[in-house]
Amino acid sequence: MDVFAGAYEGLTLAEIEMASVDEQPNLPQWLGREVTGKKRYSNRAMAAALRLSPATQSRAG
Repeated sequence: MDVFAGAYEGLTLAEIEMASVDEQPNLPQWLGREVTGKKRYSNRAMAAALRLSPATQSRAG
């Protein structure tokens, strides 16, 4: 589980490992929507968004 702070405050990503795509694990009730395959939640996209953020750029300067 990844719990984010800063620009991504409030975002929590949980990863569930399965042995096969056919497996149907019991999911906890607190689990939100599925984001697998959504590019905006990839490490690369999230890091790039931080580099391009005006708030981040003003802190770096």
